[in-house]
Amino acid sequence: LMEAFAAASGTGHQEMVTSGAEPPVFAPGQMRMVTFRLNPMDPANRYLSFASMVIPSNDAFIANEDPMMFQVFDENGHFLLADFMVDGMMVYDAGTEVNDEIPENTAFLAQAAPDTGVDEDGVVAMHPGFMDGGSILSNPMFSAADFTMDGYVVFMGQLLMDPIITSIVVDGTQITLNWMGTQPAYQVQWTDNIAADEWMNLGAPTAEMSASFELDEPAAFFRVAGMAMARPGNARYRVEFTASWSAQTHPTNFPPGPHFSGLIGATHNSDISYWMNGAIASPGIEQMAETGAKTLLQQEIMASMNMGSSENLLSGGGIAMSPGSRQMEFDISETHPLVTLVSMIAPSPDWFVGVHGLNLIRNGDWVNEMTVDLYPYDAGTDSGVDYVSPNLNTMPAEPITRITGAPLLNGDTVPPLGTFSFQRIN
Repeated sequence: LMEAFAAASGTGHQEMVTSGAEPPVFAPGQMRMVTFRLNPMDPANRYLSFASMVIPSNDAFIANEDPMMFQVFDENGHFLLADFMVDGMMVYDAGTEVNDEIPENTAFLAQAAPDTGVDEDGVVAMHPGFMDGGSILSNPMFSAADFTMDGYVVFMGQLLMDPIITSIVVDGTQITLNWMGTQPAYQVQWTDNIAADEWMNLGAPTAEMSASFELDEPAAFFRVAGMAMARPGNARYRVEFTASWSAQTHPTNFPPGPHFSGLIGATHNSDISYWMNGAIASPGIEQMAETGAKTLLQQEIMASMNMGSSENLLSGGGIAMSPGSRQMEFDISETHPLVTLVSMIAPSPDWFVGVHGLNLIRNGDWVNEMTVDLYPYDAGTDSGVDYVSPNLNTMPAEPITRITGAPLLNGDTVPPLGTFSFQRIN
C-alpha cells in the first residue's frame, strides 16, 4: 500500500502508525500518536484515508471506502476534522481468503505463516461478522470482538493541528499576532536568531488566537507553540450504584428480600482482567457471585497490586433492599485508568452485575460523567436456574455469560438491573 501510494500522482503525506510493540498489534485501549507536516493549502493534503487489518481474522480490515469521508482542510486551508470514530460498519472482508476461522488459517490464533488460509476468489464487501461459536468469539480473549453489535466502536481518532500564524501586524513597537490552531492553550515565542533555535516566551499561555506585545527589537522571529493541556495524572471519582431491580422490572418468580452484595473491584491497567464475558470465573469471582463474599477476590486484587497491574482496591457497601442506591469514591491514575467493579445479585445461584476494564479516559482526558447499564451475568459455577435454586456446583465450570433468558426476562428482553454512574469530583 505504501508503495502504491508513493507511486500515485497528486498524493500527499503518508505514515505507518504502529503500536510500538512486537508484533505491532494494537491492544484494546492502546493509544499512539504520529506527526504529519502538511501544507493546508495543498489539495493533496485535503483528505485522510487509512487502512488496518482486524486481528484476529482471515482477511478482515478497516478502511474508509469513500476517499472523501474524512476532510481535514477546506479549499482555503481551514482545519475541519478533529475527532472521528470508526464503527463496525467499516469492517470489510477482503474476499481473498475463506472466513473459516480455522486457527491454523487465522492470523493471531494459531497461524504460523502468512497465506496459509483457503484462497477465495471474491471481492471486497462488508464483513458479515465472526462466526457464532467459531474460534474467535468463543475464545475468552476475543469475547468482546463482535463488531456487528449496535454501536460497536472499533477505534476513535483525534487530529490536532499545530498553531499556524496567519498575520503579524507591526505598529511601532506594538506587535499583534493572529493564528489558528486546535490545541489551546497557546504560547507565543520569539527569537532574534532563528538559526540558534533558542526561543523565549512572550507573555503567559493563552486560550485566545490573537495576542499583542510590546517588543523593541531590530529583528525578531515569532512562533506559536501548542500547549495541549495535559490531563492530570490522577483523578478522583464518585460512583453511584443505582439498583432498579424490582418485581415491576423483572416480574418472573421475583424473589423475597432482593438485594446486592457489597461492591468490590480495583483500578488497574490492561495487563490484568478480573472477569469478562466468555472467560472462566476466577475463584474470587466465583465466591463473590455465589455468596457475595469479598475475601478471595480481594486476595486476587492484592496479588495483582503487588505485581503492579492494579493500583487501588475498591470496596464499598451493598444495597440492602432493591430498588436502592449506594455511593463510594475512589482515586485513579493515568497509568492504571481501568475500573473493574462487581456485586452479587442476591438471592441467586451465581449471578452478578458489574463492569470490567472500564476506561475512564476518553479522547485523551478524564471522563467527567459516565453512566453504564448493568445487565445480569452468570458466573458459570452454579447450575441453578432460579433465584432460590439449591446449590448445584457446575463441574467443570462454564464460561461467564450474559443472562438473556428466564427468570430475568420481561417480555422478550432482559432489562438492566441498575446503573453505575461515574462522576469526576477532582
